[in-house]
Amino acid sequence: MTYKVLVKFKDKKTKKIYEIGDKYPANSAKARLEELLSTDNNLKQPVIEKIEK
Repeated sequence: MTYKVLVKFKDKKTKKIYEIGDKYPANSAKARLEELLSTDNNLKQPVIEKIEK
């Protein structure tokens, strides 16, 4: 499973900047992935989406 960035953001854990279309690491903590997939983050919108292969 992979994740694609929908909105440019700076990861609060790693300080890395992710651009639209970048891949987000699937091996991140489950709670962090859930936060970024939902509106329960600083941007109040999903910033990544799950890509099914």
